[in-house]
Amino acid sequence: MVASDPVLALAGLRTEVEAMVRNLSDGFGIDADGLNSSVAVLTELKKEGAIYNRQYELGRKVIELCNSAIHGVSVSRIEAEAVIDIATVLASEYLDWLGWGFPNQ
Repeated sequence: MVASDPVLALAGLRTEVEAMVRNLSDGFGIDADGLNSSVAVLTELKKEGAIYNRQYELGRKVIELCNSAIHGVSVSRIEAEAVIDIATVLASEYLDWLGWGFPNQ
């Protein structure tokens, strides 16, 4: 998908990252209902100590780059692949959390 339509690939990635961020907030018992963006949820996760600063920075970068592409900023296949690589790191850590169980469960 990245080779044929990088913007569509990044739109799909943003959807997946947003779902992951919401699931993390639920898993850590952090109320994100009043927060209107995934970056705001990430900020709350970091503030509550649920994620590390590096995870926050990577997540924010992925969401911001995806948003830029969706809103018309030109994105090359190479740039899209780099963003997907970053998101892969976050997804791997998320899957680790699922395997360990969340602290409030």
